[in-house]
Amino acid sequence: MRDYRVQWCVLREKPVNGEEEGFVAGVLHDDAALIGQIRKQFQLLKPEMFKKLKRRDHGEEIDIDAAIEGFVDRRITALPRTRLYQARQTRARSVHHLPPRP
Repeated sequence: MRDYRVQWCVLREKPVNGEEEGFVAGVLHDDAALIGQIRKQFQLLKPEMFKKLKRRDHGEEIDIDAAIEGFVDRRITALPRTRLYQARQTRARSVHHLPPRP
């Protein structure tokens, strides 16, 4: 399961010249049902039930940040790093009340 990495990249929005002003509003209105279905599918991609536990002795995946730091440490100090994995811990799902959509 590939997760979103916090502060991993930067997204900059640029205005598009020459586009019809009402185009986006028209698409949002005309395809509201489809947009809702797509939004729901994206929400299902990453379950909120799991919390990442990094720098573990064993786990389901390699912790890429710990592996890179371990490689650098080994080159500098010749001491291998042992906590190179990440695991997932189940946690209770929080339910928030969202205001109704217009």
